[in-house]
Parts: sequence; structure tokens; C-alpha cells
Amino acid sequence: MLQKIVPHILRAGQIGRSLENTSALASAFSHLPFGVFLVNGHQQIAQMNEAAETMLARPDSPLALKDGTIVASNAKDAQELQRLVADACSLRDGAMPGTGGTLMVPSDHKRSDLTRLVLSVAPFVDARAYGLASERCAVILVTEVARRIPDAFEPHVRSLFDLTPAEARLATALASGRSLKEAAASSNITVKTCRTYLERIFSKTRTRQQSELVALLKSREGLSGRGR
Repeated sequence: MLQKIVPHILRAGQIGRSLENTSALASAFSHLPFGVFLVNGHQQIAQMNEAAETMLARPDSPLALKDGTIVASNAKDAQELQRLVADACSLRDGAMPGTGGTLMVPSDHKRSDLTRLVLSVAPFVDARAYGLASERCAVILVTEVARRIPDAFEPHVRSLFDLTPAEARLATALASGRSLKEAAASSNITVKTCRTYLERIFSKTRTRQQSELVALLKSREGLSGRGR
């Protein structure tokens, strides 16, 4: 009798612990001031907090929920989000998880009718321990881009990424929504010189393209005024 009952008792205990872990995780996420999505490699949502639900419900949101899957409003952003999530959920060399990355949606700053959001995608390796999924998951942290760059932003990114004053000025101009040509004109330098600075910034921030750089800078924007 005991041999038959014990496995069921152990399984009940495991289910109870999973429910407790899931409840604790949901409670922790609910108090965060930014959106949090836990998704599998196919972008199907396993968990999200209230801030994330609010973002999805906004009519001007560049993100949407489709059949339980989080998607971006345009094809380019949707493809990049899919790539980042797949990378974050993958295993490299059979052991190390992928790194994910950062994305701004919508990527076109001229789309003034849509809210601009910064998405930071990273591996969430403990999803199974929390009973959220039977496979690897990624966490997507979502923050809204501020309309105005804080005064402390330029020295902040200069210190954070070890940029020169000229590089920090260019990074700030790009983060504010200016094009490379507009940034060059405002600093009285050539576009060629701007491109040289941009390549150095790419190297220091470990980014590969301008949209990725701007998304990374915007994701650090909320930290620039702290401690001042």
C-alpha cells in the first residue's frame, strides 16, 4: 500500500512547490514598474505582469498578443524579436545559453502614432523550476522610451561605455531620434567623421547596427538620473 501511495505523495509535493514558486514569481513581477514577459522559443507567453498587460492593451502599442504569442507590429521588428527570443532560448556548445539582445519597436522613429518601446531579451534558465514551462524560456523586459533625453544622459553613457566626449555627444544625438546626418550637422562635423565615431561606439557597446545601439542606449536611459 505504501509503495503505491508514496509516489503520489511525492508528486503532490512537487506540484505544490511548483505552484508556490509560480505564485512567488508572479508576485515579484507584479510590483515591477516595467513590463515583463516570459516566453518560450516560439514567443508563446508563459507569464506576464500587469505592466506588460497594460502595454499590450494600449491602442498605440507596437506590440500585440496573437493566439497567446507576443508579436511586433511590423515585419522587420517581428523578425528581429523572433531572432532574439530564439537565441535566448538556445544552448551554445550544449551548455551555455544564448545571450538575447536589445530591440526598439517600432524601429522607425518617424512612426509618431505608435509608442516606442525598448525590449531587452535574455535567457530565463529557471522557467522549468518555477513550473512555468517544460522547455527553455526567455524573459523580455519592456520599457517605454521617454520623449526627452535627461540632462544627465550624456555623461552617464560616456562613463558607462568609456566613450570620448565626441562619441558621447553622437550617442546622445542618436538616442534622441536624430539621424546620422542631423547629428553631424548639429556638431559641425562631416558625416564621414560621424561614421568613424559610430564604428568606435559599436565596438565599445558591442552592438552591430544603429537601431540596436539606440535601443541599448534607451534601455539605460532610466538609470542616468539615479544617485544625482
